[in-house]
Parts: sequence; C-alpha cells; structure tokens
Amino acid sequence: ITSWVAEGGYKIGDWTPRLKAEISKVKESPETGASLTNDFTGYGVSIEYTVPEMDLARYHLALTQKNMSQANAADQIENRIIAGFVLSYDLLK
Repeated sequence: ITSWVAEGGYKIGDWTPRLKAEISKVKESPETGASLTNDFTGYGVSIEYTVPEMDLARYHLALTQKNMSQANAADQIENRIIAGFVLSYDLLK
C-alpha cells in the first residue's frame, strides 16, 4: 500500500473550513492467480462550527468523493455527505 494524503484547514472566527486529498495504490499479489492493483483518489471539503459559549461542542458538514480504478473493470465512484456534531467533556477538571 502506498498513500499520499494532504489536509489543511484555516480557522476564521468560529468557523474552520478544511480540504483533504488522498492518492493511494494498493497492490495485491496472491499466491495463486495474477496480481491486482487498485488506484484510489479521494477529495473532501468540510466546514466546522465551534459553539462560542461551549468550546467543547462543534458541528460539522463534509462532502467527500472517492474513486477506485482497477484494470479490466469499471471505475467505482463513492460520494458521501456527512453531518454531525461532537460534544466532549473533561472529567478530570
């Protein structure tokens, strides 16, 4: 497996936009049969909102796309929309 991943974000007030890119190559060499090589490329963009009154809570929305290419097969494309929230608490305070 060979992978390259780049990710970055910039905080602007309570908002943090992020970008992510991935390029991976997975080569399988089974004991019987021909070797397989899968190429993956993935991209994502997301935005986070941190609640000002509660710095331990944040909401996020992300859009991602992942492409898988394999010899002698049709490309597979996976699109996702991810929405959620994170609520954390420090018990040791």
